[in-house]
Amino acid sequence: MFSKIEREYLNDTSPFSKSYSYVLEHRIKEKIQQLYRLELPLIERNQNLTEFHKKLTENNKLRTGSEPATFTLPM
Repeated sequence: MFSKIEREYLNDTSPFSKSYSYVLEHRIKEKIQQLYRLELPLIERNQNLTEFHKKLTENNKLRTGSEPATFTLPM
């Protein structure tokens, strides 16, 4: 997950120095790479979370917006 300062940087709500912007971009890129390389494959292999993943990535595009994707785990 992104830290508060990383979210502010992505939302462009605060001015950052050029050097600190570089640090934030590096951190964000590392987190995104970890998500795609390590965590999404785990989600795809887990049958309970596969439906959630499908809803989150509708039509091969990561879902955006303020509403989070919802799902329920089978009991």
